Formats: sequence, C-alpha cells, structure tokens
Amino acid sequence: MKLTFYGGAGEIGGNKILLESEGTRLFLDFGMSYSAEERFFEFPLLRPSCLDDLLKTGVLPRLPGLYRGMGLAAAYAGDGTPSVCGEAECRGFDAVLLSHAHMDHYGYVGRLRPDIPVHLSPVARRLIELRNEGEEWLTRIDMDSLFTMEKEDPCPVGNLAVRRFDVDHSVLGASAFLIHAGDTTIAYTGDFRFHGNSGADSEAFLQACKQEDVDVLLCEGTRAGPTSGEEEEVESHALKTEADVRDKCSEILGREKGLVVYDASPADMNRMAAVCRVAQEHGRVPVFDSRKAYLLLYLNHPKALCPGLPGRGEFKIALSRRRLDSRKYPKFGVPEEVFVETYTNYRQGHEAKLLVAQRDKQREGDQDLLRLDDNTFVWGSLREEVLKEPGRYLLYTSNGAQTLLHFLPPDGGKLPGTYIYGKAEPFKEEMELSFGRLKNWIQLCGLDMEYAHTSGHAHQAELERFVGELGAKVLIPIHTEHPEVFRQWGRDVRLPAPGGTIEV
Repeated sequence: MKLTFYGGAGEIGGNKILLESEGTRLFLDFGMSYSAEERFFEFPLLRPSCLDDLLKTGVLPRLPGLYRGMGLAAAYAGDGTPSVCGEAECRGFDAVLLSHAHMDHYGYVGRLRPDIPVHLSPVARRLIELRNEGEEWLTRIDMDSLFTMEKEDPCPVGNLAVRRFDVDHSVLGASAFLIHAGDTTIAYTGDFRFHGNSGADSEAFLQACKQEDVDVLLCEGTRAGPTSGEEEEVESHALKTEADVRDKCSEILGREKGLVVYDASPADMNRMAAVCRVAQEHGRVPVFDSRKAYLLLYLNHPKALCPGLPGRGEFKIALSRRRLDSRKYPKFGVPEEVFVETYTNYRQGHEAKLLVAQRDKQREGDQDLLRLDDNTFVWGSLREEVLKEPGRYLLYTSNGAQTLLHFLPPDGGKLPGTYIYGKAEPFKEEMELSFGRLKNWIQLCGLDMEYAHTSGHAHQAELERFVGELGAKVLIPIHTEHPEVFRQWGRDVRLPAPGGTIEV
C-alpha cells in the first residue's frame, strides 16, 4: 500500500492524500491549500483563470486521468473562432473520500473528472449543494459526482471496503473513515474533536478503530504544538468546550445593555443554534447575515437533515448592502451620485432565493422554496431601527468587518456595545480578514471586545489520548504544522513530506 501526500503534509489544510492499494487509487479529500496558492496568487489582484494556471505553478499535481478536460485544448481559426482539439484522457482514479465541507478539504473537487465518484455524508453533500450556486469556476462542483454514504455501512470503493463514521467538528456532517485494503486497515480522522456537541460520535469512532486493530492511522494535528502571532493571541482566550462558550455568551448578554455582535466561522451551525438560544433567553432577537441564514434554512428544507437548528420566525435576516444600479433602473429617477440600496425585489443569488417566494405569486406553491414574512428582513432604513433599540438584538455574522461597515451610522456615530469574537481557526482553514484589520473596525465602532470560542479541532491532550488508546502500528500525522509532536505518542511515527510517498 502506498500513500502519497499532495497536500496536508506539514501544513494545516489542503488535504490531498492518494491511497493506492489492491489495484485501487483513491484520494482522501481534495482540498484547497491556501499556503500553496498564496505563493503565486493574491486575491483580488492575481487569480488563476483556468486549471492550467494551477498545474504550471504546482498548486495542483500533474496526474494523468484526474482532471476534467485534460487532453483537450482550444484551437483558434484566423478570425478568432474557437474549436476544441485533442483527445480526452481516460479516467485514472477510482474515487475520493471527502471528510467534510470545509474548503481546505473539498475546494478543488470541482476540477476533478465528473466520472470520479466523491463519497461523503448526506449533510456535507447538502452544504456543498447550497454553496455551489454562488461558486466561481474553480470551486463549482458537478453535484452528480457526489454520492452519500450512510453512517458505518460497509461500502465497496474499487477493491477496498470503506466505512464512514460521523465525528464532531465545527461544521456539520464531518466524517472519518475506516478503510480495509486487503489485510491492512487504515483509519483517516479527517478533522475532529471530542469537546463539542457531538463528542460522542468521535468517541464511537475511536471505539470502532480499537476493535478493528488499525494498522495505519492518518491523524490530524491542527492543535499539536505551539502557536504564534495573531493566532496565539486568539488561542490564549480559547475555552475548553462548547458548553463553556454558551455560558460565556450568556454571561456577556446578561450584563450588556447595548448592541452585541457575535462573529463565528461560516459553517459552524451548531454554534449558530447555541448563540441563537442564548440570545432568545436574554430577550434578544438574533439577526443573521443573509448567507448564513440561507444555509441554515435550506439545510433543513425540504428535508430536515439536522433537527434542532433555528427555523423560520426565530431570527431576522440582514440583507447585504448593495448599490442599486441607477442606469438599469432609470424609472426611480435617482442620480448615480446618491447611494440607493438595492430593493428587496432586485436581489440576486441566495438573497433572491430567500425573497422570491414573497415576490413571485406564481411560485407560492413551489415546495422547494421557503416562504418568509417581509418583517423577517433587515435592510435599508430598517438597520437604523435596529440601532434605535440595540439592546433588543444580537447580530450574528462570519464577516464581522462587513457587518460593522453596513450598520455603522453614516454620520460618524458609534455602535455602543460588545463585539464577541467566536472563531478559533481563522488563519488556516477559512480565508478570513486579518485579525489586526478586524480590531481596527471594532475600535472604530467603539465596541468592547470579548472572546467566546473553542477550537473545532482536538486539543493536544485529546490527540494524545486518541492516539494512545487506538494504538495503531503506524502513525502518520497530517493537517499540522508540528508533526514532530506525534513522535512522543506512537511506536512507528512516519512524517510525510509534501509530494512524498510512504509505503506500508
């Protein structure tokens, strides 16, 4: 059996691990590596335009039979008319096992051949489907390539046998895998933890691994080793469990009379549910940004995949502040120099879907659309209404700076209240605004800053217990900048190198 590490070795994120055994070739995740992209590209000034840009910079590996359209090329006639020439490659890989819906694990899946099946949990598939509508060419995915695996059901993948397990993480639908390759058993943790709301799932995975007598453990180690810089500042305020986060939020809301802003990771819906309940307990109305509200509502519609999440009527939705194009709509008679926010019935993308059932009477019976009352939405002058009674609301966002920008009064006024920072991994897993720049916005708005977060990954003590109890014959640390820490926990610890291969 061979394992080749095209991502996830010596870095946090970017997992792209090729497993070859029994005549089967499959990838464990196929994620975006922000560190690899940042070596050559910088948003928004320099972005890749096509797959070739990622291949010639080495951001993605050149592997025959892996990517869509390989072998085909554009040809141009003398007048510029394009045509396609060449011969498409044959498929060279059997499958992808996708652990969860974070970009550093699935961000490049959309560039793979559509005939390479991608296996994942039902919740992860739904999250990707909801995000897919607004994605650019690079991250847009052919949904017909995604196949759900039920929890713990044995599933043949090529000549291998795979079982998927639910695990606790900061995004719903996270999975770990047990893979049987002949006489060898491999455990792949994906990203996981034990101190969240679904810690029992991670414990169940540990017990299953112990029963299987695992030969090779691929274990994430995001929280292994020291932190530094901005991340160290955030980590110093981290709480131990999600229950501690809820208690801290309740304590802050109990004493704060002004506005409260809670800034959390984009896909952490368990945290959304917890903070929403705490806000309601303190008589506040949660206000979610539109993207977060869209994912939350449609994750459970038309089929309820994750019971217990906030539903219609439990919160308001803050629409983004977009300029109405006066050239397209001259009937309003507004000069271009005057900022007019786009009306609710001229929205696009996910916001249009949130609003369309109210605006289009012909679609009232469409079961794929949720009907939301007009008073659900906060936009335009209604933001000023929120600021008139700030003690009645909690703004929940994953882009705190943009939320502050949209709610900050234009007359130079402040936003008295508290800003709660609720992200634990903003610098490695999600492309976030720099922490220093965010603090500038908080200071500009006159908000007090508090912290209420816990990691989406296993703490170092949890990792040590997991590795020790599992007792794999070979231990391979991945998704970590400090793989050397694992040497003290395993009998045969092998540190992967970027692009390197480990044979077992």
